[in-house]
Amino acid sequence: MKDDPERRIRFGPFEADLAAGELRKDGRVVRLQDQPFQILATLLDRPGEVITRDELRLRLWPGDSYGDFDQGLNTAVNKLREALGDSPSNPRFVETLPKRGYRFIHLVERLGKPSGERRLSAWRPERKRAAALTLAAVLAIPAAVLSLRAGRRSEPQPQLPLRRFTVRRPDPTYTLLDARRVAISPNGRHVAIVADAGVGRLWIQDLDQEQPRLIEGSGGALTVFWSPDSGTVGFAVAGGKLRKVPARGGAPAPVAETGCAHISGAAWSPDGASILFACSSPTGLYVTPSAGGTPERVVSPEMLEGELQERAEEPFRKSSCVFNPHFLPIKGGGQTVLFVYKGQLMAKNLRTGRQHAAGPGFEPVYASEGYLLYRLGTDLWARPFSPQQAKFAGEGALVARNATDASVASDGTLVYRDAVFEQLAWVDRRGARLETAGPVVKGAWYPAVSPDGSRIAAETLENDSLDIWVSDARGARIRLTSHPATEILPVWSPSGDEVAFGSYQAGNIDIFVRKADGGPEGRPLVATPHNERVSDWSRDGRYITYSVAHPDNGHDLWYLERNAGGGWEPRPFLRTEFNEKSPKLSPDGRYVAYLSDESGRDEVYVRQFPSGSRKWAVSSGGASQMRWSRNGREIFYVEAGTLVAAEVRLSPGFEAGPATGLFAHSAFNSSWTDANYDVSPDGRRVLVSERVGGQEPVIHVVQNWLAGFQSRR
Repeated sequence: MKDDPERRIRFGPFEADLAAGELRKDGRVVRLQDQPFQILATLLDRPGEVITRDELRLRLWPGDSYGDFDQGLNTAVNKLREALGDSPSNPRFVETLPKRGYRFIHLVERLGKPSGERRLSAWRPERKRAAALTLAAVLAIPAAVLSLRAGRRSEPQPQLPLRRFTVRRPDPTYTLLDARRVAISPNGRHVAIVADAGVGRLWIQDLDQEQPRLIEGSGGALTVFWSPDSGTVGFAVAGGKLRKVPARGGAPAPVAETGCAHISGAAWSPDGASILFACSSPTGLYVTPSAGGTPERVVSPEMLEGELQERAEEPFRKSSCVFNPHFLPIKGGGQTVLFVYKGQLMAKNLRTGRQHAAGPGFEPVYASEGYLLYRLGTDLWARPFSPQQAKFAGEGALVARNATDASVASDGTLVYRDAVFEQLAWVDRRGARLETAGPVVKGAWYPAVSPDGSRIAAETLENDSLDIWVSDARGARIRLTSHPATEILPVWSPSGDEVAFGSYQAGNIDIFVRKADGGPEGRPLVATPHNERVSDWSRDGRYITYSVAHPDNGHDLWYLERNAGGGWEPRPFLRTEFNEKSPKLSPDGRYVAYLSDESGRDEVYVRQFPSGSRKWAVSSGGASQMRWSRNGREIFYVEAGTLVAAEVRLSPGFEAGPATGLFAHSAFNSSWTDANYDVSPDGRRVLVSERVGGQEPVIHVVQNWLAGFQSRR
């Protein structure tokens, strides 16, 4: 048993003999007690996967109390790290996932037969006859032709030489949750890029050219995907719109008005006839004809629960949204798709309805070399995968750290971009950094400063979980939301004792409120089948304003009024044929500023409240992300990526004065409706989310990616 090759694993300078219970470094035995070695053996059995603390407890401490186990596990892991010379803050081998467990992150070799043959089990492709067909061929050839050719042995496509280079983005791009910003065409000739911090536009980088091409008319683009023949780029636009444009250039054409609050990924079907997209609200997967038509929901959360309620790991049990759809290339024209739900890679056959969870991960993309590339945490991994069975067929290995948006062409060219980390920061009215205001996280959006200026509430993305967090000037933080759903858009009560926010608990956005100190669970204020986005809370505490998205009437403005019993009663404020959003109350409560597209694009308007009888226009060059100053003398809004301050007067009547541009910033994406910033009570500082170290994301291109990573043996 000691010589069983399947039980001897090499990683870096170490070799672990799992049967003998020995660890060696450069041939010399390393002293390691039994429990640390058993932890190592458990991790090596499933490299790249999260081994939870509970799993280790059941395996190694089945009879101990939780307290004894907790202390024992921490001690054993520390001894294992000491033996490996590993660091918990900068690990090479064992990565800690706080409150969840551990993951082995180094490339591993399972030593071969005693004759000396070795194999790198993390890079073991299933090289069947189907693997010789390139991904582009599988996607482009009709199903009938594929079935005729299935019995023939295809000639392998000549491999490109290993080559690495980078592509700079045309302009900085703000990070978005669940949005693909970079994608290579199936033929490997073009890279589609969503860029421009202010408006989000589509660019195409032809890999035989030096400069990218701007696609005119693509403003508001959020996520990109390619047709199977590489001739067309699809992209989603703010407001749940799907568009497409020829790769050679031209005018974008509409595909569908989906009614989604946010499209969280899309994919073109292999036969080119339809487009599959994920919708955050109403959450699910939808399919629409690529030529244009009405979307149909094919996957809902109710279809997915059973198995995942048990399999989903914390903190992913809280995610109620479906995202990252991807078609698998199946012989015979099958319609099996991968997507993400509750932190799991789900596989579903759209024809038979069969589904299963393949394992944890995000952003799946199949490579014709026989691997699935996917993201775990902030790192890019690859693992042998059978598209026919939609199951993993081997162990995974790390491809790149801090990487996202991976896509692979049929010729083996891999493209991905750097993951970006962010931190809230105070800047002055010219945009100059003053001080940071929170930890480094994967994402922080829609910060809201408490009425007294002492605390900050913000949407924060940590461990792929989006929650509302509250922090103070000392850096102390409270996770305000803990229900298994995504929460967004914090709004402070005038006393600073409560925070209202949006929650996807029912699969659409409802409005909840909770004590700011993390007291009792949040309670719903508005819960209908439609999307309600909370916007403001009046200074006297009597009103909460919000917008409602209705499929028949677009976006309208409503408000809650507190009644004599302390409850809240919903009342309509403005319902028109146009889309009105983001209603903000003036400090004196006499006016509401809001956005409306009645002119053909969003502008800032002001109406009397609550009568709505008079209206004034404030902006004229397009507007988004609007807020009042605390003293009511200014209205801030974003115009073409720049923060603008318009002077206003409230008494004796409303009057709008001149507007002054303040500064441009990556947080000021004009396609975002709600304010992705806040202003200090004295009006002298602006709170924004900035990239750590001012880093600009780089797009990495690797030709013949598999050879590059196999060369690490």
